[in-house]
Amino acid sequence: MQRLSTQQMAAIALAALANARRLFDDAVLLRDCGRIPSAFLLAGLAADELGKHVMVASFYGIREETDAEWRNFWRRFRTHQEKLGDALWSAWIGDLLTDDPPPNVEAFHLQRLAATYVDVSQEGELKVPTDAITEEELNDVLDKLLSEVEYCETYLATATPSTLGATLAAMRKSEYANELRGVIGDQGSTGAMAYAVAIRAGLAHDEAVAVAAEATAVFRKTQ
Repeated sequence: MQRLSTQQMAAIALAALANARRLFDDAVLLRDCGRIPSAFLLAGLAADELGKHVMVASFYGIREETDAEWRNFWRRFRTHQEKLGDALWSAWIGDLLTDDPPPNVEAFHLQRLAATYVDVSQEGELKVPTDAITEEELNDVLDKLLSEVEYCETYLATATPSTLGATLAAMRKSEYANELRGVIGDQGSTGAMAYAVAIRAGLAHDEAVAVAAEATAVFRKTQ
């Protein structure tokens, strides 16, 4: 089973974040030119790369280095909807005051396919990309992605693969990582993500656990 060092994982995390920013900026350029479906497609790709960044950067904090965990990592790493889910849920949870419903990853994925290809419904109705997404829907997605991308960029502004790799290595033995693994054991990866976002927002451990429990409950209702 292929395993990567913390420095290799750090290099992937930083490269994925930079690529998420590039794709996001390209999506904005296309939006400003009125190319709404194409902009949405690139926004979806930016979300994939942001999700990849989240997945890689969090591995050493919440996963054990076993063959089973690495096998699961590589499966998720190469699955678009897994990465998309990490990005959309991270953006939703990141806005602790939002009244918006949680993201529907499957619906988002289907919508970006509809924004890419001409299709025909079972009733024979023609479906074209220009009807798949409105500018308002696109802007909502871009706003959510921008918040997460900017947070990650700010936090990692001076990071290099070497320095971030050292942080990832230290994370394995930290008290925070132990708490995070406890949350993932109780509430799964969505709960762990919510816990991490709550901690970064400055909430105390007990408050972050409560946020994680609430996010997990909402997630399970939507599945």
